[in-house]
Formats: sequence, structure tokens, C-alpha cells
Amino acid sequence: MSPRSADADAVTARAVALHALVALDKSHDERFLKDLLDDDPEGYGRLAPRDRAFCRELCYGVTRHRRTLKHIVNTRLAAKGSKQKPDVRAALLLGAYQLLFLTGVKPHAAVGETVALIANRRERGFVNAILRALSALAGDVVAAPPDGVPATRRLPLRGGAFRVLSEPVLPDWSSAHAQALGVAYSFPDGLVKRWLRTLGRERTLRILAASNEVPPLCIRIHRTRVDPGVALEALRTGGFEPEPTTASPHAFLLPPGTDADALPGFREGHLSVQDATAQEIAEFCGAERGECVVDVCAAPGGKALVFAEDVGADGRILAHDLDSVRLALVQEAFRRVGVTTPLDLRPGDVLTSANIALEHPEESPKKRVVVDAPCSNSGVLRRRVEARWRSEGLDVESLARMQLALLERAAEWVRPGDVLVYATCSIEDDENRGVAMAFIDRHRDFQVMRELRRFPGDGAGDGGYAIVMSRGQPARPR
Repeated sequence: MSPRSADADAVTARAVALHALVALDKSHDERFLKDLLDDDPEGYGRLAPRDRAFCRELCYGVTRHRRTLKHIVNTRLAAKGSKQKPDVRAALLLGAYQLLFLTGVKPHAAVGETVALIANRRERGFVNAILRALSALAGDVVAAPPDGVPATRRLPLRGGAFRVLSEPVLPDWSSAHAQALGVAYSFPDGLVKRWLRTLGRERTLRILAASNEVPPLCIRIHRTRVDPGVALEALRTGGFEPEPTTASPHAFLLPPGTDADALPGFREGHLSVQDATAQEIAEFCGAERGECVVDVCAAPGGKALVFAEDVGADGRILAHDLDSVRLALVQEAFRRVGVTTPLDLRPGDVLTSANIALEHPEESPKKRVVVDAPCSNSGVLRRRVEARWRSEGLDVESLARMQLALLERAAEWVRPGDVLVYATCSIEDDENRGVAMAFIDRHRDFQVMRELRRFPGDGAGDGGYAIVMSRGQPARPR
């Protein structure tokens, strides 16, 4: 399928979005939307900046709210659960998203422009009929839960708003039932069940709502490259209004969809894009001037940049990663920002490389080993919209075993007086404190210095976890 309207030869945001959504569907969510769009120079690459933003809104919004959209679309089908061709199925979700979740798109445009994407005349008529029925279903948007309207007619939107539906088509999600919450907030049942069991209803509701928000662009001002006041003034002069965060004094927020390349100072290396919680965790690690930081899972390099700021030119960063291509991104990040801290790239699997621990220099007065481990990504689902649909078959116990193995391996590099840090972008206790405490139970010479846990909705950043441990002298057997 070409990313063009069936009625015209022009490339449109909706046509490119449909093309990407069909490709994602065919990949069974193994591809990433960003890659699908970036790999489409004849479609996405030809769109004007404003149309690109609308295209991203459609792609990410449909993927984020896929379960809710499918549920509501199925209520309008004569044959429930009937099969459609991939482009027809994607067009129905694309149109439904515009009608139900967007407030700035006129219903006649949402219906007409989406129907025009379908080449087959009979299928056009089918899509037109369903979308018109959905248009009639979509009522007013209200800023707070409306009195007297049951949950079956309240569709949760971003920012705490709701769409009042003309019919009760949703399950009663006012209860703590995982299936009902999963439909209303578009999450797999297994994930909702786990959160309800481990975190409770109120926390789960906050996480569900926060994970459906469109994340702002969060930047970091590199204080080693530019005076923060000068950088902020340049942004404001350029028409941007950066908002401070509580996560880090160097983290600032800009509206969703802001083009980082257009920011004054970005190309000069004064700024980088990094989530507020990621910055907070990197600073929480506590790297000190002159230290050697061993970053075990370093790619793409955001936290390594923070470590480099902290250790300075007298320190050193040893960056490990399994993927050599992604590890090269760390070097590119250092080059763009103009970091003077020595950087040593070490590609390879730290679990299977027999002599990797012996390769590290011992001359540094202190070493800090950071394991930012691969995880379920449950803290960053608002940003990685495809990840929620991969979570249903995710084996958290297997992940925890792998994470513990990484931590055990990293501990081999930690001398008495050195520091070991374990971090994830997960909110699952089995991957976080569970792993850390299992490690400490086996290694009594490590003591907890401090611990950090963030959930989606706590602030401006994603969810995540970090624990900082110091190593003393090995305990003597009794």
C-alpha cells in the first residue's frame, strides 16, 4: 500500500499514518512506529512539519488506545469480531481515534478524509457507515467526571477529561475489575491485574491515566557547555517557554511535539533530549569528580552524558553494551555535546565475556559501576506505545533472573569502597527491589546507601527505580 489518498496523488498525514499502522499490524508490534515513519522518505519524509506532527499524533494515538478503539468499533459492527483487511481495519481505528479522542478535528473531516484512503468502493461504503455511526456516538468533552453519567458512557481522555458517549458501550470500569479497566484505558488484562494486585486500585488508576498522556519534550541543559541562564534566555528569545521540573535543576519541559532540532542551542550541543526521571536517576547515582564510571548497559548514552558532567575531564566513562551499533550512539552523543571526559567503548555481552572484568583499569581512586538493566519498560509506556502490547506474554520472573545475573557480574568489578548502582525504567517490584534485595542477601558486604522509586503520574517524568549500594570489606564467615 502506498502512503497516498485513494482519491488523489498527494501524500497526506492520514495516508502516511494508515500506511505505518498497517505495517505495525503486520509486524505484530515487533517494529517501532518511529522506525516505520523514518523509513518512509516518500511518505513521512515529504510531509510539512505540521503534517508530520499530526501524523505522529494519529499513529501513536491509535496504537496507544488500540484496545479501546477496537472495543468501540466492534459495537457498531453487524457481525461482532468480523475480519477485515488490514487497511480497512486500520482505517476504522484511525477514524475512530479522530472522532473519539481528538478535539481539534471536525467530524466530517475525520470521516471523509479517512474514507478517502480506501481504494475499494464497497469497502469505502463499509468504513463510511461505521465511522458515521461512531460520530453519532461521540458526545461532548467535559473537564471532570460528569454527575449522573455512568462509567459505561464515560471515555477517559488525556488531561483528566472525558468524552460523554451517547450509549453505554464501555464496561463498568468504576469497579476494580482488570478487564473493564483494560478496555477503558487500553491496556492488556495481565498488566492491569498485576498492578491491581501489587499497587492497589488508586495507584493503578493514576498509572493507567498517566501512561495514556502524550509526554512533553524534556530537555537537559548541559551546564558544562553553556551557562543555564544563557541557554534559557536563548530558548525564550526563540519563542519557547521551558518549564522547570522538580526532578532535576537541569531538566526543563516543552510542549509535546516540539521539534528538538529547532531549539536554539540543540545543534551546538548545549541541550539534549532526556526524560526528567532518567535525568533524576542519573544524578541520583551520585558520580563524583575524578571517578571512573562503568556504565554496563550504556546505549544510547543519555545517562552517560550526566555521568561525564559529574566526573569531569579527570574522570573516565567505560561504556558497555551488547549492541555495538547502539553503543556507537554513546560516542555520537559525546561528540555532539563536546564532552571532554575520556570515553572507552566496550561492546559485548558482559555475562559471557570471560575476561571483561580484568580489562578495567584499577588506577582510578574510586569506581562507580552502574547497571541500568534491560527491563519490562512498564514505567515508560506513555513514551513507548508499542511496549504495552508486548507485555502480555512478558515473563517478569525471567527478566528478574537476567537482571540479577547482570548485577552479580557487575559486582565483580566493585572493590571495597566502590559503589554499585542498579536501575530500571520498570515499576514492577519483582524487577526492582526484589532483584536488589536478592543480590544483597547473597552479598552481605554491600550496604544500601539510598533508594529511589518513581511511578508514572508522580511528576513530569516516567516511572523508574534506582538503588545505590556501597561495598565494604567482605564479611568473615562465622
